[in-house]
Amino acid sequence: MKSISFLQAISISFGAIIGWGAFVMPGDLFLKNGGLSNSSFAIIVGFVMILFISFSYMYMMKRDGGDGVTWVLRYLGINHAKFYTLFTTLGYISIIALNLTAIPLLIRYTLPDFISFGKLYTLGGWDIVFSEVLVALLTLAIFAYVNKKEISAKTQLFIALGMVISILVLFIWSLGGAKFNGLVEPRMMEFEPLNFSYLAIIAVMPWAFVGFETTPQISTSIKNPRNIIIFISIVSGAFFYIVVNFITAINFDFSLDRVLSSSWAMGEGIKTKLGEFGFLILAISMLCSIISGINGFMLTTVKVLENSGRIGIIKHTSRANLIGFIVLLCALAPFLGRAYLVDIVSTASVGITICYAYITFLSFKICSNLGFKILFFISFLISCSFILLLILPFSPAFLSKASWMILIVFVMSVSLYKFIKG
Repeated sequence: MKSISFLQAISISFGAIIGWGAFVMPGDLFLKNGGLSNSSFAIIVGFVMILFISFSYMYMMKRDGGDGVTWVLRYLGINHAKFYTLFTTLGYISIIALNLTAIPLLIRYTLPDFISFGKLYTLGGWDIVFSEVLVALLTLAIFAYVNKKEISAKTQLFIALGMVISILVLFIWSLGGAKFNGLVEPRMMEFEPLNFSYLAIIAVMPWAFVGFETTPQISTSIKNPRNIIIFISIVSGAFFYIVVNFITAINFDFSLDRVLSSSWAMGEGIKTKLGEFGFLILAISMLCSIISGINGFMLTTVKVLENSGRIGIIKHTSRANLIGFIVLLCALAPFLGRAYLVDIVSTASVGITICYAYITFLSFKICSNLGFKILFFISFLISCSFILLLILPFSPAFLSKASWMILIVFVMSVSLYKFIKG
């Protein structure tokens, strides 16, 4: 992989944190589980939990350099390294797939109706349309080519800048047209820290912030790898999530009922309050987030698999073959449509939380400083709590049948591909 600059590394990490889900989750998950105050509180709690976890990554980068696969192999052995590679790949590929499912949504809301043609079938109340699937697959092919040519890092910097500038414009514009009056619904603004429905939000924070993990995975290619890259990315990501959540609420005049009745709250709110030009700015930001997520995680997944092949965890193969493997799995996503958005998010969270548990555990295992050891133990417990939120049947974030099915299909696909060495 070509050398990556400091700013490019930040853009990869931050851009990977802010995928298209940031523009859909306010209505589909965040505001739905506690209104603006409680969901913002949940994002902040999740941010702090992820920050604790990131300390283990920062410690390992400073101590050993290298990447996650190498750390797990060195300290826990080859079998654990295989398991870590498997679930890292699951998490990253799920996020690429997630961003691909956003393309049909963007097409329907921004382009004329005649662009969407050739209905194939309906899945979970969402029409799967030939033209939209085709555009999604073409987008996947374009970024497969970009990554094959190793120009993805430079591309990512410009994409991230476009996303940040456009969302800041929308934030300032939304504030200018805000209505702070009696129309505000109390339950949108009430703060109820004992309303545990927001645990569903905290449970997906591993997915929401996983972009920071791209830094250690590509650290061997960064000209000047520094822990501050991780910190900047996580703080910026938390701020971004809170801002898009606020933008969604403010453009519905803080009406939770109206948000919940919308199929895409942020898009419909901005189109209603800020008009077509405001929606165009949102579309630009969302497009940047989609291609940022696809590009950033494809780059990082390839790097993880290359690292794994280099040290003998998986079969050594060419970069083109690795990209082909990623494309093959992700190409299924457009055929699922938007109906399984939260299911794909949850599946990604499974893979990611297992990776967090590995890195926090081994940092705890090898650290000799008592203060840091306590910190890393807390980080490990936080990682385990994320896993429990996803797999305990009584949890509000318990994996759906679809999530379990996606997980099974992924593991079977890897096995059939004979990806992991026996």
